[in-house]
Amino acid sequence: MFQPIFLTVITVSVFSILFLFLGLIVIGTYRLIAKRHDYFINKRNDQLIFEIGLIICGSLLFMTVLFLLLYKTQFFLIVLTITLATMGWVLTNLINSRNSIRQHTVTILTQMRMSTEFMKNANKLQILLENHTVIDFKYYFSLDDKDQSKESIRYILNYLEFVAAGIRLGDLDEQLVRSAQRGMFIKAFEMCEQYILKINSENPSTFEHLIATYSRWK
Repeated sequence: MFQPIFLTVITVSVFSILFLFLGLIVIGTYRLIAKRHDYFINKRNDQLIFEIGLIICGSLLFMTVLFLLLYKTQFFLIVLTITLATMGWVLTNLINSRNSIRQHTVTILTQMRMSTEFMKNANKLQILLENHTVIDFKYYFSLDDKDQSKESIRYILNYLEFVAAGIRLGDLDEQLVRSAQRGMFIKAFEMCEQYILKINSENPSTFEHLIATYSRWK
């Protein structure tokens, strides 16, 4: 009486596992070929490793269970060994890639914070911010080329554009940058918004990453 029920449960469980592994393959493939997010231009390396890992490991796990069902013990052991080794490789590379991106982001942020040139220009921009200065196209070009304020505006906006480009291209960790510098991005952009948008309207590639990041973080 109980034997048919037991066999039915085992059969259903095995096929459920097979469909689960097929699901991993489908999810990994979809994520890999799906249209990328409107904000991000490139996928981060750790995301690519994760998606490719889902496809490979899902395929190997599916084959492992399949060989087990077909009583192909020799093939089962071979594929199982390959599967475990591949899963270890994927996990190791995923962790290393993610740590590498985060470490690179911390290095960039730390170097800029320790830069006397960056701090000098940031402090100058802070004064303009505290005075509620609105930096538009006319104001910017009314400043003398030797005026430190003009140099500081250009320096900080170029720095923010550089960091924003790094995030969108997958070289920097968005979460870390957002946690550390979101306030700076928002305040600097809003103070210089008219100037930024005017320059961008004449050349769409100028400050495009800063504009996209502000729109995402505001």
